[in-house]
Amino acid sequence: MRESIIEGYLVERALLAGAEIRKVKWLGRRAAPDRCIMFKGVTVWVETKSTGKKPDPHQLREHERMRRAGQTVLVIDTLEDVDHLFALFKKTSNDCPECGRGMLLFSSHKEKICNDCRIIYEWNLNAGQAPLVKYQR
Repeated sequence: MRESIIEGYLVERALLAGAEIRKVKWLGRRAAPDRCIMFKGVTVWVETKSTGKKPDPHQLREHERMRRAGQTVLVIDTLEDVDHLFALFKKTSNDCPECGRGMLLFSSHKEKICNDCRIIYEWNLNAGQAPLVKYQR
């Protein structure tokens, strides 16, 4: 399948899910991933490829640099990979475990505060993991 079809499907799925998606170009550098997706507090960089095609060596080097800097970089070459990405987004959420509404992240305090029920969660774990402690003000 052509890369343009896969990338178009990725954009369509992101918009339908309410994610922010951007086309990426580095100034003065090569090998930027094709897209950046921001959804529910998670940012993922996506390199789309024609089915079965692998990234070029300079792209792989850039992806590895980004991963060493703590970024999530994925290479997607099928529509099923796009669907799998959005299934993962559903599992990794910044929604309140109590009421399901959105939460505010205060990374300097390592806390998330529910916008609705105002419960404060200490969030000292990796993204997607359950909170250790909850309390109310």
